[in-house]
Amino acid sequence: MKSKKFCLNKLLFILAVGIMTLCGASASAAVEVILETPEGGRVEPSGKVEVTDGVIKEFKLYPNQGYVLNDLQLEAANAGAKTSVKNYVINNTYNFGGGAADHKLYVSFKQGIQYHINAEAGPGGTVTPSGDVAVDEGQAQAFAVTPDEGYDIADVTADDVSLGAVSAYTFENVAAEGHKIRASFVRQYAINVTPSENADISPDDAVLNVNEGATPVFTITPKPGYEISDVTVDENSVKDKVQTDDKGVATYTFEAVSADHTFAVTLVQKHRITATADKHGKIEPANDIVTHGADSKAFKIIPDQGYAVASVTVDKAPCEIKGATYTFKNVTADHSIHVAFKDRRDADGDGKLGINDLYHAAKAVITGDDSMTLKDVLDIFKIMTGLANQ
Repeated sequence: MKSKKFCLNKLLFILAVGIMTLCGASASAAVEVILETPEGGRVEPSGKVEVTDGVIKEFKLYPNQGYVLNDLQLEAANAGAKTSVKNYVINNTYNFGGGAADHKLYVSFKQGIQYHINAEAGPGGTVTPSGDVAVDEGQAQAFAVTPDEGYDIADVTADDVSLGAVSAYTFENVAAEGHKIRASFVRQYAINVTPSENADISPDDAVLNVNEGATPVFTITPKPGYEISDVTVDENSVKDKVQTDDKGVATYTFEAVSADHTFAVTLVQKHRITATADKHGKIEPANDIVTHGADSKAFKIIPDQGYAVASVTVDKAPCEIKGATYTFKNVTADHSIHVAFKDRRDADGDGKLGINDLYHAAKAVITGDDSMTLKDVLDIFKIMTGLANQ
């Protein structure tokens, strides 16, 4: 019984060790700090420093008065090869992140002069490195300017001189105190533009980012056969603020932007109905633009005094009409209508007054048809006999 209990305890111990190995604390190692020039400064922490894999360990370098960092070299344990990591020192700080194995960190200082560049960023972004940045005499120091999400760079100044909206700047051959770099940022807002298959919208960005206070202008160019029905900002119509030129090109200008917006254009297909008439009458309206699928569009035919409709053609095909109106229904394409007129007494439509016209005029008078009068009968007779000029 005792033997079984011992075996069980041993098994539990082995399992516990295995679990601790798989799921226990993160692997750790040590960095041995070796100060090669102790007269030049110190490092904190120093000696053998425990580090944890995946956790950044910060080493601060403190040069003595009149000294600067000469070099910082890293060596993996027993590797026998050193690698300079001096370029990774920012503000006299080195961040070590390789804690999976033991390392050695060799630090050396030299006599020299350090200057400080003051780097600051306004709200909405960062300058890296920042604060009072130590630079060895004669060396260069680069700075990166990064806006936060929703911001853009407004301006960067070096020693109070504007550099514009640059994202990086380097002080070369630093040889004096008093240098400074400042970055300012501006809030940005997004205008989400709904694209249209039937118009070109410019700018054509699906999302246009603009600085706070900007007044972006959108140009809308409808494709042939279309025209603007509405323009909306944040789903509210702004059509009354849209300017349209004689070619149908429209512009809309945002007022000073202070929030995100949506922008959309609604277009309708249009069809042209071309209406023409020969002399001795007219058709109204002369031409018209009709919305696609419109139920109807009526055109009124008006002959001059003494004339009547001779013929009507719709889309170049002869068409008979009743009365003095022609109506297009369910318009889904361009159309044309043309009207020709004739002397109303020219019953046979041959363009001259003769015996046939006299017969029809006389018959109309006898039957009481008010389309002709006795005067018409006499006028036709006079024209036929040549008496009209006497």
